[in-house]
Amino acid sequence: MHSISVRCNLLLTTCLTYLIFLHAICILYGWVNHLKSRPQAVVSFGNLVSWKKLPNQFGENAVVTFQLDADLQSLWNLNVKYVYLYLVAEYSSPRFPWNQVTVWDRYVERGSSVFSAFPFYNTLGLHNYVDTLRNASLVFRLEADIIPFVGFVFHTTLGQTDKVRFPLEYTV
Repeated sequence: MHSISVRCNLLLTTCLTYLIFLHAICILYGWVNHLKSRPQAVVSFGNLVSWKKLPNQFGENAVVTFQLDADLQSLWNLNVKYVYLYLVAEYSSPRFPWNQVTVWDRYVERGSSVFSAFPFYNTLGLHNYVDTLRNASLVFRLEADIIPFVGFVFHTTLGQTDKVRFPLEYTV
């Protein structure tokens, strides 16, 4: 007859083995569905609302609008907890050849995954502290991080705008 500690050890080991097996199936299911998903998004630059020089050599601040038309229904499966959407402005400057700034972000939960084409403002601000954005070409990209319940975070680029050139003079 086995002792109670041996029986508890067997029960615990069996349950943990099944749990690891189920987690592996969930990770594989999320990975396969991520490869099959085809989200559609169109991002377009609206206009430059304001662009001003900040006082005391603190750089520049720009407020822009953009249009977002996205259908994210194909991203959802049983293993997706939420989707983190963010808009990245990418530009080059004389000192740094590759700059990226996150200008808008939003957590999307299940059920609210369709965005219609109405103007969004950059809520995080487009700040440049080192170089100037005068006459700079910017590309806005909509990116998504898919956060699962179990497994790895998937990163996806959904869409991008054409190059947008900033003017030479500030608009206050």
